[in-house]
Amino acid sequence: MAKLFQRVEGYLSEQNLIVNEGTIVDATIIGTASSTKNEEKKRDPEMKQTKKGYQWYFGMKAHVGTDTNGRVHSVVVTEASVYNSQIMDDLAHGEELALYGDKPYVNAEKKAEMEASGVEWLINRKARRGKKLNIADRSFNRKSNGTRAKDEHAFRIVKDLWGYNKTRYRGLDKNASQVFT
Repeated sequence: MAKLFQRVEGYLSEQNLIVNEGTIVDATIIGTASSTKNEEKKRDPEMKQTKKGYQWYFGMKAHVGTDTNGRVHSVVVTEASVYNSQIMDDLAHGEELALYGDKPYVNAEKKAEMEASGVEWLINRKARRGKKLNIADRSFNRKSNGTRAKDEHAFRIVKDLWGYNKTRYRGLDKNASQVFT
């Protein structure tokens, strides 16, 4: 399914239907049953848990890279415990002029690397522990949020319209195939 997804993405790029000027990176958690009511009396060993805010989730993450119009050009599926910034290189196609993302993608080393190669770093800024964002950082975040919000439409379609809020199978590979289709 990943190869099929790459072929479709290649075709769309050839037809200039995917804009390669910028990439918006984001991830969503797709929960799975944490139940142990099965033959082995165990949870799915390929799924992990993660904390988002004050809530714990058990399942996997779908990491998505979209163009600035919200069209998906790259997808990576991992267990939920993988931190978002670890997948950023897999989501960027390498030809972007700007990179958008929310706070979990903040990474000083990546920022220096991207800016050195001429990519505009538009990842939301986050406050330091115990401090609030200053006015300039809040203004910066507000300006990029309009563009960054376009990748949320892909998650809305998958979760709300197609009803993929919970995994349907055991194992990461089968569920990844579901995400790619």
